[in-house]
Amino acid sequence: ATVFGTLAVAAIQGTLGGLMFWWLALPTPVFWGVVMGLLAIVPVLGGFDAAKLAFFLLDPHPKMPNMQLTRSEAADIAAYISTLRSGRTR
Repeated sequence: ATVFGTLAVAAIQGTLGGLMFWWLALPTPVFWGVVMGLLAIVPVLGGFDAAKLAFFLLDPHPKMPNMQLTRSEAADIAAYISTLRSGRTR
């Protein structure tokens, strides 16, 4: 039931998002509707934790400046962000 519900909600989100792109005359509404539907499934997969975020901060990306963080600094920032997500602080 959970899997079916997740897939149904993802399909609805993708469809509504694509329709909204079409209604606003934005480019490629079908593509973005599919992307929205697929990304709606990501939270169920459990993709966030502090170690993955620290690795992301250390790896420079084209649109992200190279902050030249040490491993310890990246781990501290990731730990802080993860406390914000759960609503608790140290």
